[in-house]
Amino acid sequence: MGCKCSAEEHLSEVASLNGQIENNSKRDEMEKDINNIPNPFKNPTKISPLINDDTATTAKSQSDIDRRLLCESILKEINDIRMDPRSYIAKVKHYKENIYYKDGQSYLKIDESSSIKLKNGTKAFDDCISFLGMLKPMDSLQFSEFLKIKDFTSLSNSDNLISECSSVNFLSKAIDTKIEELKGIYDIKNFHYDKTTFSPSISVLSQIVDDSTFTHQRRNNIFDSSTDSIGISAIKINTKPNIYCIYLVFGKKIEDNNNSYYV
Repeated sequence: MGCKCSAEEHLSEVASLNGQIENNSKRDEMEKDINNIPNPFKNPTKISPLINDDTATTAKSQSDIDRRLLCESILKEINDIRMDPRSYIAKVKHYKENIYYKDGQSYLKIDESSSIKLKNGTKAFDDCISFLGMLKPMDSLQFSEFLKIKDFTSLSNSDNLISECSSVNFLSKAIDTKIEELKGIYDIKNFHYDKTTFSPSISVLSQIVDDSTFTHQRRNNIFDSSTDSIGISAIKINTKPNIYCIYLVFGKKIEDNNNSYYV
């Protein structure tokens, strides 16, 4: 099954924040890096400071729509790449041209005012290009509501949400609960998370280049041919700029003795 939430993996994942966060314990640096992530909304919607039941409901509805659209867009891009891996090489090469170095540190330039800190620089992008060039097309993943992580009640709305959403304690409990719920229905192969702005392209790029780990766990999860289903969910963890934690759970439907699927 392969699902696990070790402290080592947790730290390697948190250390990336799409290449942003150096150390989860360095709170000031974390906030500085997060503020450097570009906000893709050029003209953000203005919300009146007057809060009542109607405006609160509207804000929640819009937030729900935003999260759904983000997850759906990520799924579409992942499936497009799975079905035609080599088509994504051009995009990786394009982003690679935006890598620059300063004081021995590599960065990926996103726009005129924002950059993302990288761990392995151009080497990670070259490795990704080579990987995609040898990868054979595979079936798309079917979206499953069952596989989505939905229970975020244990998370607070405090400033600690950025770290709480990816803590070993939260992830282990969420995945263990999901495994128990879907026993005999889905074999949960693996999962990972990504912290990103409202940008499916940047999120998918960071997961497939997977500059944050030596094992390329996120990339391997996406291109695991033994999986046929995926659940994608998101929670907003920061508002200025808008930062989301995206959860991807990969599984395979279990057939019964009559060779039909449980649903």
